Amino acid sequence: MKYLQIICILSFVIYNSACQSNAKKEEVSKNDTIKKFDSLNIFNAAIESDPNNMANYLVRAKYFLRKKEFEKAIKDVDICLSKDSMNPDLLLLKVDAYFFGNKQSEANALLNKSLTYNSQHLGTLLKNAEFKFLLNRYSEALTNINNAIQLDPNLAKSYFIKGMILKEKGDTLAAISSFITATEQNPEYFDAYMQLGTIQSLKNAPAAGKYFQNALKINVNSDEAWVAFGAYLQKNNPNLRLAKDAYTNAIKANPNNENAYYNLGAVCYMEKNYLEAIKHFSVAIQTDEDTSLANTFYARGVCYKYLKYNAEAKQDFTTYLKLVPNDKEALDGMKGL
Repeated sequence: MKYLQIICILSFVIYNSACQSNAKKEEVSKNDTIKKFDSLNIFNAAIESDPNNMANYLVRAKYFLRKKEFEKAIKDVDICLSKDSMNPDLLLLKVDAYFFGNKQSEANALLNKSLTYNSQHLGTLLKNAEFKFLLNRYSEALTNINNAIQLDPNLAKSYFIKGMILKEKGDTLAAISSFITATEQNPEYFDAYMQLGTIQSLKNAPAAGKYFQNALKINVNSDEAWVAFGAYLQKNNPNLRLAKDAYTNAIKANPNNENAYYNLGAVCYMEKNYLEAIKHFSVAIQTDEDTSLANTFYARGVCYKYLKYNAEAKQDFTTYLKLVPNDKEALDGMKGL
């Protein structure tokens, strides 16, 4: 039933650039030195005093990327490219500015141009593999990532990207092998452990718990890892207390994680603690701005109905039916209210 489904929305972003537009959280604190010198006024002054020094424009371009001012970043990169038109690192910087500025066709065209001149440049091969992966062109992505691995067989990121490609192609065993290799090359590779945990969790394999625990050793404040670990425990461990502890830790790490509240509510429902479940479902609804967890209304409605709070149950079922019209279980739930 809907209200027993465990919803774990894990976000794994291929691009590691600091300017990612779909990042879920901003860094809470920054190094004091960066704060002191990360100033547009300082960068402008450096350019004014030495307008022929391309390094100054490059620094400012990276600043604009961090601030998501993509057109300004492109303008500065173009100044640098006017002196070194085929520089692979400059071209990749411009590709990022295009991509994160929602100009994917321009990003793809520029990446292909760069690959023509920089076919043996590791960063270009990696970026092209990532881009082709995002476009679902997996064969091309695999070709590029295999070429990158030949250039540097010890780079963990290459194996991680290869694992993502293989996973999307449905070759789970090969994907697992690539993710494991990524962790062998870099034992601190958080995303690789998360992918391994997610794959094994889908198979209800005990190894999933180990991988999630490894991820949490690297980042104990990852709410995604705590939710994923809790979901695994909820499905595979009779001690629901452990799952509840994991979701509680996720909420401590991120009080706005609606999945943690939803899953916590689901555990309370399983324990027949309907009032507590309602409390958690209510918080999930409050923190879920895009109503992607429409099932939460249904789940809370079920709890209300068990407690004979018929007016509240009817309201939640009605809201759910607006989001998921003609759903049979919700329509059945409305009966007798």
